[in-house]
Amino acid sequence: MNSDKKIYILLTDVHERKVFDIFNILNKNYKQFSLLLFNNTNTKFSLPIVYGQKVHLLRNTNYADFEHDINKAIDKYLGNTLIYFPMIDSYSDLFYTFMKKHPDVLRYRMPTFNEFSTVMNKITFQDFCEHNNIPVPLSFKKEDAARLQQDFMPLIVKPNMGNGAMGITFINSASELSEFENINFNTHLVQERIANTNIEGAFFLMNKGKLVSYYGHKRLRVFPETGGVSVFSQYQSNKQLKELGVEILQKLNWDGIAMIEFLFDEKEQKYKVIEVNPRMWGTWLLSEFANTGFTINYIKLCLNEPTIETVQRENTFIRWFYPFDLFLYFKKRFQIKDFWKINRQNTCYISFTYASFARSLIYIIYFTININSIKRFLKKIGVLKLPKN
Repeated sequence: MNSDKKIYILLTDVHERKVFDIFNILNKNYKQFSLLLFNNTNTKFSLPIVYGQKVHLLRNTNYADFEHDINKAIDKYLGNTLIYFPMIDSYSDLFYTFMKKHPDVLRYRMPTFNEFSTVMNKITFQDFCEHNNIPVPLSFKKEDAARLQQDFMPLIVKPNMGNGAMGITFINSASELSEFENINFNTHLVQERIANTNIEGAFFLMNKGKLVSYYGHKRLRVFPETGGVSVFSQYQSNKQLKELGVEILQKLNWDGIAMIEFLFDEKEQKYKVIEVNPRMWGTWLLSEFANTGFTINYIKLCLNEPTIETVQRENTFIRWFYPFDLFLYFKKRFQIKDFWKINRQNTCYISFTYASFARSLIYIIYFTININSIKRFLKKIGVLKLPKN
Protein backbone atom coordinates (compact mmCIF):
# COMPACT_ATOMS: atom_id res chain seq x y z
CA MET A 1 0.00 0.00 0.00
CA ASN A 2 1.36 3.37 -1.03
CA SER A 3 -0.06 5.72 1.59
CA ASP A 4 1.96 6.75 4.64
CA LYS A 5 -1.28 7.12 6.54
CA LYS A 6 -2.50 4.37 8.80
CA ILE A 7 -5.38 2.42 7.28
CA TYR A 8 -8.44 1.56 9.36
CA ILE A 9 -11.26 -0.73 8.24
CA LEU A 10 -14.73 -0.06 9.64
CA LEU A 11 -16.85 -3.12 10.47
CA THR A 12 -20.43 -2.54 11.60
CA ASP A 13 -22.96 -4.98 13.09
CA VAL A 14 -20.30 -7.00 14.84
CA HIS A 15 -22.97 -9.07 16.58
CA GLU A 16 -23.56 -10.67 13.16
CA ARG A 17 -21.88 -14.03 12.59
CA LYS A 18 -20.50 -13.11 9.16
CA VAL A 19 -18.81 -10.03 10.63
CA PHE A 20 -17.04 -12.27 13.13
CA ASP A 21 -15.64 -14.27 10.20
CA ILE A 22 -14.57 -11.15 8.29
CA PHE A 23 -12.91 -9.77 11.42
CA ASN A 24 -10.88 -12.98 11.76
CA ILE A 25 -9.87 -12.92 8.08
CA LEU A 26 -8.60 -9.36 8.41
CA ASN A 27 -7.02 -9.96 11.80
CA LYS A 28 -5.03 -12.97 10.57
CA ASN A 29 -4.26 -12.31 6.90
CA TYR A 30 -4.15 -8.52 6.70
CA LYS A 31 -2.36 -7.37 9.83
CA GLN A 32 -1.21 -4.20 8.06
CA PHE A 33 -4.72 -2.80 8.60
CA SER A 34 -6.31 -1.75 11.90
CA LEU A 35 -9.96 -2.44 12.63
CA LEU A 36 -12.67 -0.17 14.01
CA LEU A 37 -15.71 -2.06 15.28
CA PHE A 38 -19.28 -0.79 15.61
CA ASN A 39 -22.59 -2.14 16.86
CA ASN A 40 -25.97 -0.72 17.83
CA THR A 41 -26.08 -2.66 21.15
CA ASN A 42 -23.87 -4.67 23.53
CA THR A 43 -20.88 -2.38 23.11
CA LYS A 44 -19.76 -2.19 26.73
CA PHE A 45 -19.29 -5.79 27.86
CA SER A 46 -20.01 -8.92 25.81
CA LEU A 47 -18.86 -7.91 22.34
CA PRO A 48 -15.57 -6.30 23.50
CA ILE A 49 -14.80 -9.62 25.21
CA VAL A 50 -15.56 -11.54 22.00
CA TYR A 51 -13.34 -9.31 19.86
CA GLY A 52 -10.71 -8.34 22.37
CA GLN A 53 -11.01 -4.64 21.55
CA LYS A 54 -13.34 -1.69 21.91
CA VAL A 55 -16.69 -1.77 20.12
CA HIS A 56 -18.13 1.67 19.35
CA LEU A 57 -21.82 2.45 19.61
CA LEU A 58 -23.45 3.17 16.24
CA ARG A 59 -27.20 3.59 16.45
CA ASN A 60 -29.26 3.01 13.31
CA THR A 61 -32.69 4.27 14.42
CA ASN A 62 -32.31 7.74 12.88
CA TYR A 63 -29.70 9.77 11.03
CA ALA A 64 -29.04 12.33 13.78
CA ASP A 65 -27.98 9.63 16.26
CA PHE A 66 -26.03 7.77 13.57
CA GLU A 67 -24.08 10.87 12.53
CA HIS A 68 -23.35 11.78 16.15
CA ASP A 69 -22.07 8.27 16.96
CA ILE A 70 -19.87 7.81 13.91
CA ASN A 71 -18.33 11.29 14.16
CA LYS A 72 -17.59 10.70 17.84
CA ALA A 73 -15.97 7.32 17.09
CA ILE A 74 -13.79 8.35 14.15
CA ASP A 75 -12.86 11.87 15.26
CA LYS A 76 -9.40 10.94 16.55
CA TYR A 77 -8.70 8.86 13.42
CA LEU A 78 -9.37 11.65 10.92
CA GLY A 79 -6.32 12.27 8.77
CA ASN A 80 -5.83 8.52 8.39
CA THR A 81 -7.49 6.37 5.72
CA LEU A 82 -10.85 4.93 6.78
CA ILE A 83 -12.36 2.16 4.64
CA TYR A 84 -16.00 1.15 4.97
CA PHE A 85 -17.05 -2.50 4.45
CA PRO A 86 -20.82 -2.70 3.63
CA MET A 87 -22.30 -5.32 5.97
CA ILE A 88 -26.10 -5.22 6.31
CA ASP A 89 -28.92 -3.19 4.81
CA SER A 90 -30.12 -1.48 8.00
CA TYR A 91 -27.18 0.94 7.90
CA SER A 92 -27.04 1.49 4.14
CA ASP A 93 -29.40 4.46 3.84
CA LEU A 94 -27.65 6.13 6.76
CA PHE A 95 -24.19 5.62 5.25
CA TYR A 96 -25.33 6.98 1.89
CA THR A 97 -26.59 10.13 3.61
CA PHE A 98 -23.40 10.44 5.65
CA MET A 99 -21.18 9.98 2.59
CA LYS A 100 -23.11 12.63 0.70
CA LYS A 101 -22.67 15.11 3.56
CA HIS A 102 -19.06 14.09 4.28
CA PRO A 103 -17.63 12.90 0.93
CA ASP A 104 -13.98 12.93 1.99
CA VAL A 105 -14.17 11.06 5.30
CA LEU A 106 -14.57 7.41 4.22
CA ARG A 107 -13.19 5.32 1.38
CA TYR A 108 -15.67 2.83 -0.09
CA ARG A 109 -16.78 1.18 -3.33
CA MET A 110 -20.53 0.98 -3.59
CA PRO A 111 -23.19 1.47 -6.26
CA THR A 112 -24.93 4.83 -6.49
CA PHE A 113 -27.95 5.20 -4.25
CA ASN A 114 -30.19 4.93 -7.31
CA GLU A 115 -28.62 1.60 -8.34
CA PHE A 116 -28.75 0.38 -4.75
CA SER A 117 -32.45 1.27 -4.55
CA THR A 118 -33.18 -0.51 -7.84
CA VAL A 119 -31.98 -3.89 -6.56
CA MET A 120 -33.29 -3.47 -3.00
CA ASN A 121 -36.84 -2.81 -4.20
CA LYS A 122 -38.08 -6.16 -5.49
CA ILE A 123 -40.77 -4.67 -7.74
CA THR A 124 -38.35 -2.15 -9.24
CA PHE A 125 -35.75 -4.87 -9.80
CA GLN A 126 -38.35 -7.13 -11.45
CA ASP A 127 -39.27 -4.26 -13.80
CA PHE A 128 -35.58 -3.61 -14.52
CA CYS A 129 -34.97 -7.25 -15.44
CA GLU A 130 -38.07 -7.54 -17.61
CA HIS A 131 -37.18 -4.30 -19.43
CA ASN A 132 -33.64 -5.59 -20.11
CA ASN A 133 -34.70 -9.13 -21.10
CA ILE A 134 -32.97 -10.66 -18.10
CA PRO A 135 -34.62 -13.98 -17.15
CA VAL A 136 -36.64 -13.76 -13.94
CA PRO A 137 -39.66 -15.69 -12.63
CA LEU A 138 -42.98 -14.54 -14.11
CA SER A 139 -44.68 -11.82 -12.08
CA PHE A 140 -48.39 -11.19 -11.61
CA LYS A 141 -50.65 -8.22 -10.87
CA LYS A 142 -54.11 -8.09 -9.34
CA GLU A 143 -55.78 -8.19 -12.76
CA ASP A 144 -54.20 -11.61 -13.42
CA ALA A 145 -56.49 -13.35 -10.91
CA ALA A 146 -58.95 -14.62 -13.55
CA ARG A 147 -56.14 -15.97 -15.73
CA LEU A 148 -54.64 -17.81 -12.76
CA GLN A 149 -58.03 -19.39 -12.03
CA GLN A 150 -57.98 -20.85 -15.54
CA ASP A 151 -54.30 -21.77 -15.66
CA PHE A 152 -52.99 -21.97 -12.09
CA MET A 153 -49.34 -22.16 -11.13
CA PRO A 154 -47.84 -22.11 -7.60
CA LEU A 155 -46.98 -18.58 -6.45
CA ILE A 156 -44.58 -16.96 -4.03
CA VAL A 157 -45.47 -13.64 -2.38
CA LYS A 158 -42.54 -11.51 -1.23
CA PRO A 159 -42.49 -8.23 0.69
CA ASN A 160 -41.16 -5.52 -1.61
CA MET A 161 -38.41 -4.63 0.86
CA GLY A 162 -36.41 -7.00 3.04
CA ASN A 163 -34.28 -10.10 2.64
CA GLY A 164 -34.16 -13.71 3.70
CA ALA A 165 -37.40 -15.60 4.29
CA MET A 166 -39.01 -12.89 6.41
CA GLY A 167 -42.60 -12.24 5.38
CA ILE A 168 -42.65 -14.65 2.43
CA THR A 169 -45.86 -16.62 1.86
CA PHE A 170 -46.97 -19.17 -0.73
CA ILE A 171 -50.13 -19.85 -2.73
CA ASN A 172 -49.89 -23.56 -3.51
CA SER A 173 -53.25 -24.35 -5.12
CA ALA A 174 -56.13 -22.72 -7.01
CA SER A 175 -58.30 -23.14 -3.91
CA GLU A 176 -56.04 -20.65 -2.11
CA LEU A 177 -56.41 -17.93 -4.76
CA SER A 178 -58.87 -16.07 -2.53
CA GLU A 179 -55.73 -14.86 -0.74
CA PHE A 180 -54.63 -13.29 -4.02
CA GLU A 181 -57.37 -10.65 -3.69
CA ASN A 182 -55.98 -9.52 -0.32
CA ILE A 183 -52.43 -8.87 -1.50
CA ASN A 184 -51.20 -5.27 -1.51
CA PHE A 185 -49.42 -5.16 -4.86
CA ASN A 186 -47.75 -1.86 -3.96
CA THR A 187 -45.85 -3.51 -1.12
CA HIS A 188 -45.53 -7.11 -2.36
CA LEU A 189 -44.15 -8.88 -5.42
CA VAL A 190 -46.02 -11.96 -6.65
CA GLN A 191 -44.03 -14.40 -8.79
CA GLU A 192 -44.33 -17.91 -10.12
CA ARG A 193 -42.76 -20.38 -7.70
CA ILE A 194 -39.87 -22.19 -9.35
CA ALA A 195 -40.06 -25.89 -8.46
CA ASN A 196 -36.31 -26.07 -7.85
CA THR A 197 -35.34 -24.75 -4.39
CA ASN A 198 -31.57 -25.17 -4.78
CA ILE A 199 -30.44 -21.56 -4.91
CA GLU A 200 -27.03 -21.00 -6.48
CA GLY A 201 -25.03 -17.99 -5.40
CA ALA A 202 -22.73 -15.98 -7.67
CA PHE A 203 -20.45 -13.35 -6.20
CA PHE A 204 -18.95 -10.35 -7.95
CA LEU A 205 -16.56 -7.50 -7.30
CA MET A 206 -17.00 -4.75 -9.87
CA ASN A 207 -15.01 -1.63 -10.70
CA LYS A 208 -17.55 0.81 -12.18
CA GLY A 209 -19.17 -1.82 -14.39
CA LYS A 210 -16.02 -3.87 -15.05
CA LEU A 211 -15.50 -7.30 -13.49
CA VAL A 212 -12.61 -7.62 -11.03
CA SER A 213 -13.32 -10.93 -9.24
CA TYR A 214 -15.95 -13.66 -9.45
CA TYR A 215 -16.73 -17.03 -7.86
CA GLY A 216 -19.80 -19.01 -6.94
CA HIS A 217 -21.00 -21.71 -4.63
CA LYS A 218 -23.59 -24.45 -4.79
CA ARG A 219 -25.58 -25.38 -1.72
CA LEU A 220 -25.25 -29.00 -0.65
CA ARG A 221 -27.23 -28.68 2.59
CA VAL A 222 -29.51 -25.92 3.88
CA PHE A 223 -31.37 -25.35 7.13
CA PRO A 224 -34.31 -25.41 7.13
CA GLU A 225 -34.52 -27.68 4.10
CA THR A 226 -37.50 -25.78 2.66
CA GLY A 227 -35.14 -22.92 1.86
CA GLY A 228 -32.98 -21.48 4.61
CA VAL A 229 -29.30 -20.67 4.98
CA SER A 230 -26.39 -22.60 3.55
CA VAL A 231 -24.86 -24.96 6.10
CA PHE A 232 -22.66 -26.87 3.65
CA SER A 233 -21.71 -25.49 0.23
CA GLN A 234 -19.17 -26.16 -2.49
CA TYR A 235 -17.16 -23.65 -4.51
CA GLN A 236 -18.15 -23.52 -8.15
CA SER A 237 -17.39 -21.41 -11.19
CA ASN A 238 -20.46 -21.48 -13.40
CA LYS A 239 -19.91 -19.80 -16.77
CA GLN A 240 -23.64 -19.17 -17.33
CA LEU A 241 -24.09 -17.49 -13.95
CA LYS A 242 -20.92 -15.46 -14.41
CA GLU A 243 -22.01 -14.13 -17.80
CA LEU A 244 -25.58 -13.40 -16.69
CA GLY A 245 -24.41 -11.70 -13.49
CA VAL A 246 -21.90 -9.53 -15.33
CA GLU A 247 -24.61 -8.53 -17.83
CA ILE A 248 -26.88 -7.36 -14.99
CA LEU A 249 -24.13 -5.47 -13.17
CA GLN A 250 -22.81 -3.84 -16.34
CA LYS A 251 -26.29 -2.54 -17.18
CA LEU A 252 -26.38 -1.05 -13.68
CA ASN A 253 -22.80 0.28 -14.00
CA TRP A 254 -22.26 -1.42 -10.65
CA ASP A 255 -19.41 -0.50 -8.34
CA GLY A 256 -18.31 -2.71 -5.44
CA ILE A 257 -19.57 -6.10 -4.31
CA ALA A 258 -22.75 -7.96 -5.21
CA MET A 259 -24.23 -11.35 -4.47
CA ILE A 260 -26.72 -12.61 -7.06
CA GLU A 261 -28.98 -15.57 -6.35
CA PHE A 262 -30.23 -17.81 -9.17
CA LEU A 263 -32.62 -20.73 -9.53
CA PHE A 264 -32.51 -23.15 -12.45
CA ASP A 265 -35.96 -23.53 -14.01
CA GLU A 266 -36.13 -27.16 -15.11
CA LYS A 267 -39.26 -26.51 -17.15
CA GLU A 268 -37.61 -23.82 -19.29
CA GLN A 269 -34.07 -25.19 -18.93
CA LYS A 270 -32.52 -21.87 -17.95
CA TYR A 271 -31.37 -19.93 -14.92
CA LYS A 272 -33.57 -17.17 -13.53
CA VAL A 273 -32.45 -14.30 -11.31
CA ILE A 274 -33.97 -14.23 -7.83
CA GLU A 275 -32.29 -11.20 -6.23
CA VAL A 276 -29.19 -9.04 -5.93
CA ASN A 277 -27.71 -8.30 -2.50
CA PRO A 278 -25.34 -5.30 -2.34
CA ARG A 279 -23.52 -6.28 0.83
CA MET A 280 -20.99 -8.76 2.15
CA TRP A 281 -22.56 -12.19 2.28
CA GLY A 282 -22.73 -14.90 4.90
CA THR A 283 -20.21 -17.18 3.14
CA TRP A 284 -17.55 -14.49 2.64
CA LEU A 285 -15.24 -16.87 4.49
CA LEU A 286 -15.14 -19.11 1.39
CA SER A 287 -14.00 -16.19 -0.78
CA GLU A 288 -10.83 -15.97 1.31
CA PHE A 289 -10.35 -19.71 1.72
CA ALA A 290 -10.68 -20.29 -2.04
CA ASN A 291 -8.19 -17.47 -2.76
CA THR A 292 -10.60 -15.39 -4.85
CA GLY A 293 -8.95 -12.09 -3.93
CA PHE A 294 -12.22 -10.43 -2.91
CA THR A 295 -11.00 -8.99 0.38
CA ILE A 296 -7.69 -7.55 -0.79
CA ASN A 297 -9.11 -6.32 -4.11
CA TYR A 298 -11.99 -4.52 -2.41
CA ILE A 299 -9.42 -2.74 -0.24
CA LYS A 300 -7.24 -1.95 -3.27
CA LEU A 301 -10.20 -0.47 -5.13
CA CYS A 302 -10.95 1.75 -2.13
CA LEU A 303 -7.31 2.91 -2.19
CA ASN A 304 -7.34 3.42 -5.99
CA GLU A 305 -4.58 0.84 -6.36
CA PRO A 306 -4.28 -1.80 -9.11
CA THR A 307 -6.11 -5.02 -8.27
CA ILE A 308 -4.42 -8.42 -8.36
CA GLU A 309 -5.28 -11.67 -10.10
CA THR A 310 -5.36 -14.86 -8.04
CA VAL A 311 -5.41 -18.59 -8.76
CA GLN A 312 -8.61 -19.81 -7.15
CA ARG A 313 -8.80 -23.08 -5.22
CA GLU A 314 -11.65 -24.93 -6.90
CA ASN A 315 -12.12 -28.04 -4.74
CA THR A 316 -13.16 -26.14 -1.61
CA PHE A 317 -16.16 -26.16 0.69
CA ILE A 318 -17.69 -24.08 3.47
CA ARG A 319 -19.57 -25.53 6.44
CA TRP A 320 -21.62 -23.99 9.25
CA PHE A 321 -21.17 -26.88 11.66
CA TYR A 322 -22.53 -25.24 14.81
CA PRO A 323 -25.39 -24.84 15.32
CA PHE A 324 -27.28 -25.31 12.05
CA ASP A 325 -25.61 -28.33 10.43
CA LEU A 326 -25.84 -29.98 13.84
CA PHE A 327 -29.57 -29.13 14.01
CA LEU A 328 -30.01 -30.69 10.58
CA TYR A 329 -28.13 -33.81 11.66
CA PHE A 330 -30.50 -34.31 14.60
CA LYS A 331 -33.54 -33.59 12.43
CA LYS A 332 -32.42 -36.26 9.93
CA ARG A 333 -32.00 -38.74 12.79
CA PHE A 334 -28.23 -38.88 12.39
CA GLN A 335 -28.47 -39.93 8.72
CA ILE A 336 -25.94 -37.55 7.10
CA LYS A 337 -23.02 -39.40 5.57
CA ASP A 338 -19.55 -38.44 6.86
CA PHE A 339 -21.11 -35.85 9.16
CA TRP A 340 -18.32 -36.08 11.72
CA LYS A 341 -15.53 -36.01 9.15
CA ILE A 342 -13.48 -32.83 9.60
CA ASN A 343 -11.28 -31.78 6.68
CA ARG A 344 -9.44 -28.51 7.22
CA GLN A 345 -7.46 -28.91 3.99
CA ASN A 346 -10.37 -28.19 1.66
CA THR A 347 -13.16 -27.04 4.00
CA CYS A 348 -13.46 -23.78 5.90
CA TYR A 349 -15.63 -23.72 9.02
CA ILE A 350 -17.81 -20.76 9.87
CA SER A 351 -16.86 -19.18 13.21
CA PHE A 352 -13.65 -21.26 13.39
CA THR A 353 -11.40 -20.86 10.33
CA TYR A 354 -8.94 -17.93 10.72
CA ALA A 355 -9.92 -17.51 14.39
CA SER A 356 -7.94 -18.74 17.37
CA PHE A 357 -9.56 -21.58 19.27
CA ALA A 358 -10.04 -19.31 22.29
CA ARG A 359 -11.79 -16.60 20.27
CA SER A 360 -14.01 -19.16 18.54
CA LEU A 361 -14.98 -20.66 21.89
CA ILE A 362 -15.82 -17.25 23.35
CA TYR A 363 -17.93 -16.42 20.28
CA ILE A 364 -19.79 -19.74 20.41
CA ILE A 365 -20.63 -19.11 24.05
CA TYR A 366 -21.78 -15.58 23.20
CA PHE A 367 -23.90 -16.84 20.29
CA THR A 368 -25.44 -19.63 22.35
CA ILE A 369 -26.48 -17.51 25.31
CA ASN A 370 -27.56 -14.50 23.25
CA ILE A 371 -31.13 -15.67 22.79
CA ASN A 372 -32.27 -12.46 21.09
CA SER A 373 -29.74 -12.91 18.29
CA ILE A 374 -30.87 -16.51 17.78
CA LYS A 375 -34.53 -15.45 17.66
CA ARG A 376 -33.77 -12.72 15.11
CA PHE A 377 -31.86 -15.18 12.96
CA LEU A 378 -34.54 -17.88 13.11
CA LYS A 379 -37.16 -15.30 12.16
CA LYS A 380 -35.01 -14.18 9.25
CA ILE A 381 -34.78 -17.70 7.81
CA GLY A 382 -38.46 -18.35 8.43
CA VAL A 383 -38.22 -20.88 11.27
CA LEU A 384 -40.03 -18.57 13.69
CA LYS A 385 -43.00 -16.51 12.58
CA LEU A 386 -42.84 -12.77 12.95
CA PRO A 387 -45.27 -11.23 15.42
CA LYS A 388 -48.20 -9.45 13.82
CA ASN A 389 -48.30 -5.67 14.22
